[in-house]
Amino acid sequence: HREAALREVSMFLNGAADKLKREQEQRKAELQRRHVSEQRAAAVAETAARARDDLEKAERHELRMREAEERVVLERIMANNEGVSWEARLSGVRSDAAVVKGIRNRADDKVTLPQSSWRALQNAGAASAERGHLFFEIAVVDGAEDGATKNTIRTHAAVLGFDGVEGEVGLPSSLLAQLGVGTSLLARGDEKQNEEETTDETMLDADADAFASAFGASSSTDVLVSYRRLPKGTHCVLQPLDQSFQHELAVAEGVDLRSLLETAMTKRCTLTVGDDVFVTSSENKTYALKCVAVTPDDASAVSLMETDIEVDIAPSEDYENAMRLLAENAQKRLAAAALAADALNDAKQQKDREAGVAAAEATANALAQAEAKDRQARFQASCAKSLPPEPSVGAMNSDEIVSARFTFPNGTTKTRRFFKTDLLATAFDFVRAEGGAGENVAFNLVTRYPRVVVAEKDNSEGGTFSAQIGSSEKFLSAVAGGGALFVEKITNKSDA
Repeated sequence: HREAALREVSMFLNGAADKLKREQEQRKAELQRRHVSEQRAAAVAETAARARDDLEKAERHELRMREAEERVVLERIMANNEGVSWEARLSGVRSDAAVVKGIRNRADDKVTLPQSSWRALQNAGAASAERGHLFFEIAVVDGAEDGATKNTIRTHAAVLGFDGVEGEVGLPSSLLAQLGVGTSLLARGDEKQNEEETTDETMLDADADAFASAFGASSSTDVLVSYRRLPKGTHCVLQPLDQSFQHELAVAEGVDLRSLLETAMTKRCTLTVGDDVFVTSSENKTYALKCVAVTPDDASAVSLMETDIEVDIAPSEDYENAMRLLAENAQKRLAAAALAADALNDAKQQKDREAGVAAAEATANALAQAEAKDRQARFQASCAKSLPPEPSVGAMNSDEIVSARFTFPNGTTKTRRFFKTDLLATAFDFVRAEGGAGENVAFNLVTRYPRVVVAEKDNSEGGTFSAQIGSSEKFLSAVAGGGALFVEKITNKSDA
């Protein structure tokens, strides 16, 4: 009786220990998942913070670089100007004063300034004979919300005279076009000096009316006029905007390209990198070329006055765009090939990782199976050791001996002899010792027909393991006539 009780307690404790072990493993796995999730969230947050810091550093670096570039440009300007500085913010209006005065050469970029500008230039030391011609940088000004100004489009010009209206600068139509300002909207009729040319005056007044109708009478274009001392140009590079210049003009027979370029250059006093130069053929077809380089390049602009300048023609923008497109396509193909190679490499690495995980899982399963098998063997040995001695064959006819045949779930059949004085639990221990039931597995011994159920705890004895085989009518009737007792599993005791 004590052995049976100890066996029951041992089985209960083993089941509880296994349940506790499973719960601990579940909690450990949950903690590991939570730790991994927290690490991933921390890594994402750290990456985002690093990205923000890098962006802020890049913005601060870009700001410092811009400020440094602006200081370099300012220092270069002051060096070119020999320390002279003058600038004024004026309202830019269209002026045809050069046309009215009959000036044809060097008229496309000559501006008219007010008398006060002449006095200011004299006070600054710029208006002296030894300094030669007066040149100015003309920039369209963008007004920012904080009151600051941002110069956007720049070009250079000479001065036609200082007889303009106070607060205004007269700009020829070609210079307005260079600054991206509509040439027909800024006309003034009060600049006419020849009253007999009523037709021209009427046309300019009509332009002024159009400007007032479109934008309001008070609209104007703000420009920043700054004194600049420009070196005499010796060389420049012009780039056609499309390929028609090379196809139709540069290689055409009987075309004096040098003369056409000289004619275009004699219309200007200055040349700035970024300026558009228009060359007109004998057939009155106009070709646009952009200035991409000048020599000297200290001020990114040169004077064309009293100098001979050498002109080179660069490949057209269409050609360069086509070459750039080819290079970009080639780069895209190389990038796509690199991405494909990376994808193949990633797929191989993923396959290797999956194979490693599968191998690790297989090893873990094999170890778990070996451990379970070893534990089952120890359990069976323990059950076999607890069995009382089996009656000998010679005692088969004794009334105190019972022979029972057991059929296990896997179809195996085992036979054993018992004394009627043996505990009923001995038959269940025999089934466990022979592998008919695993550890912590509860089961009954049953017959098929008629169905008889023999429980390990005999309810007639108060639900204990103390019942003897000889006192169990169900067991004796089930084995009578050599019938088989089938092992029928109930449930896992650890979950009961």
